[in-house]
Amino acid sequence: QERLEVDGSPSRRKEVQELLGFARAKSTNAVYQATWLKLENWMREEQINQEEVTADELVDFIRFCKSEEVSVNWNSFLPMIRLKFLQRPELAEDPLLVECVKGIKKIASLTREIMEQRLPFPSEAIQRYCANNIENSIWFWLRNKAILTLAFRAMRRPCELGYLKRKHISFEGGYMHICIPKSKTDQLRRGRWIPIDATGGQTCPVRCMR
Repeated sequence: QERLEVDGSPSRRKEVQELLGFARAKSTNAVYQATWLKLENWMREEQINQEEVTADELVDFIRFCKSEEVSVNWNSFLPMIRLKFLQRPELAEDPLLVECVKGIKKIASLTREIMEQRLPFPSEAIQRYCANNIENSIWFWLRNKAILTLAFRAMRRPCELGYLKRKHISFEGGYMHICIPKSKTDQLRRGRWIPIDATGGQTCPVRCMR
């Protein structure tokens, strides 16, 4: 902000501030802001000047959060410090502060509730769905059968199958060939053709797609 005030014209200040605003996703900025508010309130209570805060004082904030069991997203703490104190890049690189953040993250991970593991999707569920039309429309049932069996057989992400169009599907020699036009690992959007052989059963994706 100081650099923009000294070096920048009003138009330049506006453009640079806009770039800084888009440098991170809205969700990331929201996490940073929530972390900053907790630090800001603590500094106000401790009568610490924000512009002159030291690495040792930030360590004291970590100690305070640990003793008072204050919930903080510690993965965002150091990135937030770098962002809020752009003119003091050495602050977030202080060895003591870095190690204390590592320590509090380990403590938080030990006390975090263990999330229930996602159960595998049973093949019997697809077999039952393909055998019995439970939808109000037969067209919805046929469409959903094709999507479910193809996703289960090809092991593709739902977002990847969502890009499929008629031109991405062809049938030849007992095989169905599908082209995945976009995927997480295909950043250049070159697409990838995948052959699917026919099995003839109720859960055969080739049969359901036809």
